[in-house]
Amino acid sequence: MSIFKNLCVADDEEVQEFIKRIAANVKRIRLEKGVTQLALALMIGQKSAAFYANAENSAKDR
Repeated sequence: MSIFKNLCVADDEEVQEFIKRIAANVKRIRLEKGVTQLALALMIGQKSAAFYANAENSAKDR
């Protein structure tokens, strides 16, 4: 059961593709700006890069 089932009309595959696209764009822009994962994690209120890195990288594996 998807957590998105009652929230949108997109199927799970479409949702996962959307998440992958967003993660890829964030990573691309982060790299273009020369910002590290740790720096971006700190900017969004995380105390380490682990949370951010997992979000950026695990989107590829879904």
